[in-house]
Amino acid sequence: MDADRPEPHRGNINHFRRSRVTKKPLLYIHAGYAKCGSSTIQEFLAANVARFQREGLGIVGHKMTLDHSGRAVDFPVGYFEKLLRKPEQDRRQSLAAGLETLHTEILDAGLDGAILSAENLGQLRTAILFEGLLDVFEPRVIMYVRRQDDWILSAWKQWHFKEGSKLDRHIERHLQKNVPLFRRALKGWHDLIGRERMHVQYLKRECLTGGDLLTDFTTATGFDIAEFERVEDANISLPDDVIAILSEAPAMYEGLHDNRVLSFLKTTADILKPDGTDGLGAEARKRILAAYREENSWLHETFFQGKPFKDWLAVKNTPKTPTDRLSGLTKLVLLQTEALVRMRADIAALQKQLDDEQTKSKPQG
Repeated sequence: MDADRPEPHRGNINHFRRSRVTKKPLLYIHAGYAKCGSSTIQEFLAANVARFQREGLGIVGHKMTLDHSGRAVDFPVGYFEKLLRKPEQDRRQSLAAGLETLHTEILDAGLDGAILSAENLGQLRTAILFEGLLDVFEPRVIMYVRRQDDWILSAWKQWHFKEGSKLDRHIERHLQKNVPLFRRALKGWHDLIGRERMHVQYLKRECLTGGDLLTDFTTATGFDIAEFERVEDANISLPDDVIAILSEAPAMYEGLHDNRVLSFLKTTADILKPDGTDGLGAEARKRILAAYREENSWLHETFFQGKPFKDWLAVKNTPKTPTDRLSGLTKLVLLQTEALVRMRADIAALQKQLDDEQTKSKPQG
């Protein structure tokens, strides 16, 4: 065993916490990437705050301090958004002070370390802000990436349709900007802490430990998923044809992160559940992957050599599923009909309740 490998934690032979030499607390940094399972992981962390604390790990909240609120955890995405608006020197000083405070809080609480989760830590500019990280913590960065064709489609269905953007236009915009920037974001962390302190995985079942995101994440932190409460996958998308119709009315949304309409639709009718169709098709997928060939080669050579999966870039020869207005409108009309039926039943139930109360309140003759 390496002389400076962290010590086994609390009887779990596979769970390592502090460096044998430095005795620094361990800081797991879940750095996203956005649209790569971050919401599901954060819901899982929020549901298991007490369990992680019993095992010696705190969960970092929105002020870069340990959170004790349980399921109401507010993760520090906003903290880093504000930090990135500051001048560069102020950013570094603010984060250095925050890390020192977190370090003290962890030790005072008798914990072995903490988990910090914020998807904007997968941005290009964030890793360089942690230049003093190794002086205070023994860090481990956990990051998930996905195929760029899947990422671009998912980003449109979650955010950019709310701008009125059509899928084809959305694809062109991303290809011109060369987004997502997995390589540059990962290289920042790679240069800061080294490959050996990073756990990077493709968000694809055959690539994940146990074929499951949460199993992979808990394994990366040294735990068994069976010890924790599971949560459902977050940000489940609607069918592409429905999203195409919703993109016609951008005025319904107050911003890219206004999910009120989506949340209502997802819980209303089975007709709007994902149907497995492909809004991109093989031709568009191959074009997108060709644009990111260099990035994917670097990812594979740096992080995925020897991994037990194959053909992760293979594209099935399937045609694009038309996101035509008729199919989307049909589903939304069915949704409206179902909503009206439910509303009528609710009104009838309320009327019956009022009638019963009036009957009971009448004086008996």
